[in-house]
Amino acid sequence: MAHLLSHNTQQYELTSNFIHDYNGILLSLNGYLDSGDLEGAKKYLHSIVDYSADILGSKYYLELTKITVTPVIAVLSTFSEKATNLQIDIALTVTRPLYYVNMDLIDFIRCLNILLNNAFESVQDQPNSFIQVIFENNEKYLSLIIKNPDTSTIPLEKIMKKGFSSKSNHSGKGLHIVSKICNNYNNVHFAIHRINGIFTTTLTIHY
Repeated sequence: MAHLLSHNTQQYELTSNFIHDYNGILLSLNGYLDSGDLEGAKKYLHSIVDYSADILGSKYYLELTKITVTPVIAVLSTFSEKATNLQIDIALTVTRPLYYVNMDLIDFIRCLNILLNNAFESVQDQPNSFIQVIFENNEKYLSLIIKNPDTSTIPLEKIMKKGFSSKSNHSGKGLHIVSKICNNYNNVHFAIHRINGIFTTTLTIHY
């Protein structure tokens, strides 16, 4: 037992040190991007993934290597660090390598950020919390699916309204913005569901 506690303490310290240095790592990545060196940014980002795999969860980062869209990798890496720091379990599944997103990348990153933050705010004060992120990718479509526990009884149509917020439950914050962005595309569909205490957001992009 003493050995196990010692190992856990060392792992916690290793994780804390890595998280402390993470901002510096991301600043270095921005240096590549600012200079227009996209190939250098990709190599550096993958080196971060390889280095951090043992520290922040090898399964998550193994799935992350299936994605080659640099901004998406950066968002998912930062979000994983944030969740790990607050002891929120996060799982990532990428069904097939993701090389591009068939919508404006800035719009997709905005949606991804909002949906991840919405899930995070919903579970951060709950014990034994988890967030599941799935990229279901095939020849016909890409679906971004995010699931998290949600015990609220707030009607889904109210959650989708502009300006919705709740001090006791943040679920739904910003979802109106995601819906509005998606409505600008003929090939993009956005939906939310709550079944058996699990809140699910699904953003589907047709090729």
